[in-house]
Amino acid sequence: MSDPEETVSSKPQFRAPKRLTLKGAGLLALLLAGCKAITPTPVDTHPSILFVHDNGESAASWQTTLWRFESNGWPASKLHTLDLPYPFARDDDTQPQAGRSSSADYMAY
Repeated sequence: MSDPEETVSSKPQFRAPKRLTLKGAGLLALLLAGCKAITPTPVDTHPSILFVHDNGESAASWQTTLWRFESNGWPASKLHTLDLPYPFARDDDTQPQAGRSSSADYMAY
């Protein structure tokens, strides 16, 4: 038969590695849980597009073009139209004219 003191003294020798193993496994689990999967950042292949209407027209003239872009996979959030307040150009850009915009007005808008 084995000595009871020998059995008692041998238990801590076996517990220490189990505790160390459990602590190591717990630490590893925490580290892995904290790691984010490495995935490449998606590249935005669709830049924003701003459609500006021609002389005397409105942003509504781009509606068909917008639909075509969307049907070809372009995100609607990347397609924009600009509706200028006075869509007609001046006869002479240097002279003010009622209801018409100058080049400077368009640039400021």
